[in-house]
Order: sequence, then structure tokens, then C-alpha cells
Amino acid sequence: MRIAQRTVSRNYKASLNRVLGKRADALRRSEDGLRFKDLSEDVAAGARAMNTQEMRYAAIQQKNTAEELLKELEAGWGVMGSMDSTIQDVLEEMKSAAGVRTEEKLAAIQKKVGNLKEEYLQQLNTQYGGKYLFGGTNNKEAPFTVNEQDRLLFNGVEVSKIYKGQKVGLVGTAADDEKYASDSRYYTDGVNYYHNDGQYYYDANKQPPEFGADLSGFSAEVKATTAGAPTDVTSKLLMGGQPIQIWDGANWVDANPTTGNATGDFTMNGAQLTASLVTQSNGNGVRIGNEVYDLTDDGTGKLSFVWKGTAAAATTDPAALDTTDAAQKAAQAPGGPLSVSVTPGANAASVDAVTGNDAGLEFATTPNTPVPYSSAIYLDTGLGLTVDRGAQTAVDPRTAFQVNVIGLELAGHTGFVNGIALDNGAYGPQTISNNIYDMISEVERLLAPGYSEEELDAMQMQLTKMNDTMRMARTDVDTRASSLENMITRLKTEIDGMEKLEDSLMTADPANEAINLKDIEYSWQAVLALGSQILPSSLLDYLR
Repeated sequence: MRIAQRTVSRNYKASLNRVLGKRADALRRSEDGLRFKDLSEDVAAGARAMNTQEMRYAAIQQKNTAEELLKELEAGWGVMGSMDSTIQDVLEEMKSAAGVRTEEKLAAIQKKVGNLKEEYLQQLNTQYGGKYLFGGTNNKEAPFTVNEQDRLLFNGVEVSKIYKGQKVGLVGTAADDEKYASDSRYYTDGVNYYHNDGQYYYDANKQPPEFGADLSGFSAEVKATTAGAPTDVTSKLLMGGQPIQIWDGANWVDANPTTGNATGDFTMNGAQLTASLVTQSNGNGVRIGNEVYDLTDDGTGKLSFVWKGTAAAATTDPAALDTTDAAQKAAQAPGGPLSVSVTPGANAASVDAVTGNDAGLEFATTPNTPVPYSSAIYLDTGLGLTVDRGAQTAVDPRTAFQVNVIGLELAGHTGFVNGIALDNGAYGPQTISNNIYDMISEVERLLAPGYSEEELDAMQMQLTKMNDTMRMARTDVDTRASSLENMITRLKTEIDGMEKLEDSLMTADPANEAINLKDIEYSWQAVLALGSQILPSSLLDYLR
């Protein structure tokens, strides 16, 4: 077969161009240090490099966020130390009041306690970087304020009404007792069962100094076995599991609003029931537990209670119980849901179609109303944040890190029993303030000539225990800050590793490229030498 000069020249030039291309690529890699210029040159390495780059960028963002949050937690930890010092100063002032009876000295101590209380309130509203440290998710305005009665509010809600966990049942109800009493996920305040779901709730409509109960939705139909026979129906009203009592002139006895009000078949509604109760109370009020309340009825089944005083003995005359102390009235709200029990009498009457019979009609509240801006803020720890879709959708804290501090854990709320924040376990109803600010207010009011040293000692012990709980919250913040530090260290290590991997995938090795360039130069010289043998001199001179 005859090989034409044109074919030889074409093949030779193609080989020469390939060598020239390799030489140009080697020179570029030596100059810019990159293994490849276009992704198509090494798709596998390029894809791995891009994925690594995205992961590194996400890790850098997470590290930067964690570093900022660490600074915020450290600032909160420092402020909580100042709060501890302020409360210690209050306790010292309380100790200095022991035995003091002169009006001037007590007034000076009282003023100092008042100043410390205001200092404590300011500390609760501390800002860092334009954000309230203890406001939950509230960054718009000061989370802690006080109302006209000088009671502490958190995001507009009175702290004394805030509790942790959902109300789920009524203490004393057989079914609820069996269901919740032995389950560690639930706790009780002596009136209600709660499920501690980590969220904060409050009773929306329970406002001092008046309190209400609603029976407008109650109805019952009573049927007698013998037409026209007396039904002899009895009823019992309970508030928070305790019977509502009336004064019979010598003793407090359980009210029975339906006795003798009908014969034969009849129906009864909430308005009739409450009107009968008001009539039976005869202006003496009603007793719930040891507390006596003046009672009024709006005619629709809604009752209003105003605290009148404490009747510890069953024979205490209600005429002797009267107070105008607004703070005391505000503190003595009748607790728990209102329930009604209707019982057929001796003539075997039956009770049908009862709405609310022992059903725990809520005590003038919107149950389980969430406290505004009291939610936790979580940071993904890199383990894959998940959401628990149980009774209430929420972030699974095992896969995330809570970065904000909710001030209720510092100031206190319902569930602080003897100063200890409650998680699980039974406890009795509280008779003192459930938060540090209101407790200091009580101390301030107490420090007047003739004060009770026994009461002051009890307050001092309670405030000490409440402060211990705040210290526990401070320790928790320190632990969380340490966890953030560990997370930052881990992220730095991961970022360094990803940078090395990315570098190995995209960066050319200078030594290898120098050797490769020299090899290409040898190839280039060899191709030129071959050309001198097969190409005309004029063409070879041109190529040179």
C-alpha cells in the first residue's frame, strides 16, 4: 500500500498537537496549582470536591453560629452570677432585720430591699447584642414587667399563674388517679395532674382580685320511678376536688343546691344551680378549703369569687372574716376546676343526660394556654435534627442543643415547691409566692413595726431555696456552654479535615507536575526529531 506524503504529514501534526496540548496543561497546572480547569477533565474528583466544599461551608456557618451563641451564654452566665449576689444581699438585709423594732431602722432596711428588688428586675431584662438574654423568643420588648399590684409578669402573663406542663386530669377522680398517679411522666399540685412536656402554660382568664367559675354549660335531667313522687335529688359542688361549703349559722357544711327544688321528672341547668347556691350562701359567702369568698352570680351560671379571709376552724363565723388587702385577695384565688355531682334519692330516681357531671368543668380558664415567647430555640448539633411528633410536635432535644435561656427557670413559676423546680412527683398546693420577685415584695411589705419574725424566717428559708434553684439553672447554662465549646472544637477538626481532602482533590502536586513537564519536554523533542526524518526540511524549519 502506498502511503502519501500528505497522510504522513497529517498524522505527524496530530501527534505534535497532542504533545503541545499536554505541555500547555502541564504549564497551567504548574502556574495555578489546580489539578483540572474544567469539571469534565475529572468528573469523579470534581464531584467529590464540590460535595466536600458544601459540607465545609455548612460546618463553617455552624461553627460561627455556635461561637456567637457561646458568647451569649457566657454573658447570661455572668448576669446570673450578679442575680445571685443581689439575692444574697436581700438575704443579708433580712438577717439584719432580726430583732429590729424601731420604725426608722426597719424603714431603711425596707428601702434597701426595695432597691435590690428593682436591681433584680433589671437583671432579668439584661440585653446582649440587642437581644434579651432571658426573654425566651422575645426580642421586641422587656420580657419581665410588673402590674399595678406589683406582681411579676413574663411577656405580659402573671408569673404566679404560669405552670410547666399540660393539665391532663383532676386529682381525686378515680379514673385520673389510676391513670396518672403512679406514672413518673406526670405530677400533681394537689388539685390537677400535669404532664411535664417542657412547655409553659397559664390560666388565661383568671385575673385578680376577682375570680370566676363557669357552670353555664351544665345541664341534667332527673327522672323519678313513680310519677309525682319526690325525687329527693342531692347535688354537690367541688372546686379543685374540695366541696364548696355554706354557713348554717354555727358551722360550715357542704352546699346542696338542688335539695327539695322539684318533684317528679324535672330538668336542671347551670343557671338554676348557681342561683340556688347564691341563695343558700345567704350573703355569708362560701368556703373552699380554709378560705372564704364572697359570691355573686350573673344569672347565666357564671360565678364570681372575692376572697374574704381564712376560716381555719369549722366554727369560724364569716362575719369575722373581712379584708381590704388587695395583695392578699390576689394571692388567694380558689384553685382547680369546678365539678358537679348529682345523686338520685331514696325513691330510685335516675339522673340522665348530664353535661359536666364530675367532668371537671374548667375554672373560668382557657386550659393549657401557651405563654407567649416562652419557646426554646435549638441549634442542630450535626447529629441530624429530628422532630418528635407525639402529643405535641416539638424538637427532639436529644438531637439538638437549646441555646436560649427562658427566664422563668431563674425567676420561678408554679411548680417551684419549697424553692425546688419540680419535674415529677406529687406536691401540695403552695401557700407562698412562687417566684423570687414576688417573694422579695412580700419581704418588703412585711418589714414594718410588729412584723412576725417567724414569718420572716420562713420567707428567708424559702428565698434561699428558690435561689438554690436559680443556681442550678446557672450550672445548667455552664454545662451547655461547655457542650458548645466541645462542638466548636469538633467542628474545627472537621473543617480542617475537609480542607485537606478538598485540597488533595483539586490541587496539583508541584513536584509531580515538574517531573511531568520534563517528561513532556522529552516527548516534544522526540517528536521534533522524528519529524526531521519524515517531513520536508522547509516544513520542519517552519514547525521549529
